[in-house]
Amino acid sequence: MAKREEKIVEIKGPCFAKPKLNTNFGMKEFATGKEAAKYLLKVTGYKMSVLDWQMIGKIVEKENANA
Repeated sequence: MAKREEKIVEIKGPCFAKPKLNTNFGMKEFATGKEAAKYLLKVTGYKMSVLDWQMIGKIVEKENANA
């Protein structure tokens, strides 16, 4: 059975940044992943790439409301 690899692609569009572990407290919406990463740096003090923040679930893509 072939192993399926999923590639994480940096979010270019609307997204949410979630600085807290298990709550939505402090969650904000941003136009791009880069803006969200800057916000997370300010709030947490950790500097990471957008992809790193995505991998740990702190930047999540905004889903289309009409879908």
